[in-house]
Amino acid sequence: MYQKPTVDGPRTDVTDTTTQAFDAQRRVTTRTNALSKQTVLAYDADGRLIRSAAQTGTQWLVSCNTYTPTAGGKTLAYQYDPAGNRTQLTWPETAFYVTSTYDALNRPTAIKETGTVNLATYAYDDLSRRTTVTLGNSTTTSYGYSTQSALATLTHNLTGTAQDQTYTYTRNQVQEITGQSWTNDSYQWTGYANGTKSYTANGLNQYTAAAGATLTHDTKGNLTGDGVWTYTYDLDNQLISANKTGSANSLAYDGAGRLRQTTLAGTVTGLTYDGVDLVAEYNSGGTLLRRYVHGPGVDEPLVWYEGTTTTNKTWLYQDQLGSVIGTANSAGTSTAIHSYGPYGEPNIATGIRFRYTGQQFLGSLNLYYYKARFYSPALGRFLQTDPIGTADDLNLYAYVGNNPINFNDPSGLSAAAASMLLGKLGSTSTGQFALGFIPGYDLYMASQNPNATMLDYGIGLLGITPIGKAVGTGIRLGDNLIGAAAKTIANPVSDTLARVVPRGLNPTTLGRTGEADVFVTNASELRGLSNAQIADKLAIPEVPGGFKVIEFPSVSVDGIASPVFRTNPGFVQGGQTAGGAAEFVIPNGPIPAGAIQWIPH
Repeated sequence: MYQKPTVDGPRTDVTDTTTQAFDAQRRVTTRTNALSKQTVLAYDADGRLIRSAAQTGTQWLVSCNTYTPTAGGKTLAYQYDPAGNRTQLTWPETAFYVTSTYDALNRPTAIKETGTVNLATYAYDDLSRRTTVTLGNSTTTSYGYSTQSALATLTHNLTGTAQDQTYTYTRNQVQEITGQSWTNDSYQWTGYANGTKSYTANGLNQYTAAAGATLTHDTKGNLTGDGVWTYTYDLDNQLISANKTGSANSLAYDGAGRLRQTTLAGTVTGLTYDGVDLVAEYNSGGTLLRRYVHGPGVDEPLVWYEGTTTTNKTWLYQDQLGSVIGTANSAGTSTAIHSYGPYGEPNIATGIRFRYTGQQFLGSLNLYYYKARFYSPALGRFLQTDPIGTADDLNLYAYVGNNPINFNDPSGLSAAAASMLLGKLGSTSTGQFALGFIPGYDLYMASQNPNATMLDYGIGLLGITPIGKAVGTGIRLGDNLIGAAAKTIANPVSDTLARVVPRGLNPTTLGRTGEADVFVTNASELRGLSNAQIADKLAIPEVPGGFKVIEFPSVSVDGIASPVFRTNPGFVQGGQTAGGAAEFVIPNGPIPAGAIQWIPH
């Protein structure tokens, strides 16, 4: 799920890489790691992993998997409208489902339990920015924006006034938060007294000592000990155990790399997902423990159902980072307040599963599950190296470039501007990972069998069919620059620029109606490439049916910027995609005169 054809590997020196080979179905068949050791993978007819052979010295460690359907399997069911919007999600317990409705612009307008009981309704302004969410317990969340469309205010209005909260944000010229004020001190972190901690790092940016404790790593760069805990990992660098004196804990994953089971202090919990969103927990006997309903944004847990009925509901409230800061019952009365240190240190270990930046929190381990890897709030960094290497940061362990006020990391792979994830849902800056080189497109999870090893993806037209669950990576559109000072790339403009669209489109404008700017690249960088090569070059997924490339003279457009942030959406990759293609933004408008179109092979 987080693999790329070639990635910088878990580093043992400053130059090595990990490479991967794929079959015709784009499944990994061979992986050669940073130590030149191979892992060979084989699959059955249903795409499930059946054999893994890992080279260890002069020998091979072979593991085989067999799959037997059982009554304990959990399956989710989906329904869609003619535009491709998901209208219903049904849990394995088929009496329980939620429905979603959309307006004429395909923006989510309501989420309801069994189609009748309101869980949330959404309102937008003329720029399709989310302005108000009215929850089913009669509480509200309101959003206000600056003239640059950055989040300026965030208000939670609960029953009564004692636990109401309003945040106000001030920003600099590149829209980074420089100040924050609030109206209720109850939500503020008070966990630290004044003091200092010292850290020692080696040449690989690994901590070797922290606050007097000795830290150790394995040859793949994974943290194996911190003086209290010891950690072990599988061949894919997934954390499989975390132990300390008196506490033994294990973790297991499905074929898509998602955490599917935890055994914490002897208690087994099974996890079921809708794409990357956790939607249900079960005990070791398969009995339902709790359900979760999510909003249309990224990492936006909305309602927690405890038990097998629908009577015990809890609504969740988030701050600008997506951190769950409070919960309320069906009467709208506050039931818990959560606060966090600067790197997600929680005020309490127990309570709601979703916490800092909306991620799963394993309280007994003091770790957050960030999908691709685990994060330690005590260290303020990840336990494992970044699976995509240095594409996001030269420090393979760092969390969001050490700027957790302005950014979070929904996938555990790459920093994202926090303003993307709240507020502008339904517009170009969607609170999702937008695929900037494909006008109006957003990658989403179309269907998922929790017992399968592969995930099925679909593409939906934003503004025509905006699907609410984005899980892909690409060019990130937002209101902030990511590391602008460090990631600025000045691109020379070629004579001819190129815009990439799905082959089935016949657009008359470069971008979707209402978009201020669109992304383009130098046409010379795409000529002769196949659909797969274009996808890799632009760091976007392939689309069904392939791409169409529109080339036009650069002199036919005005206002070319690279990498200047001019108007929304701007761009935050610093001027170059992960595949090395030059990034430009130009004003949206009619396809220029003299443009030609061609179809990649």
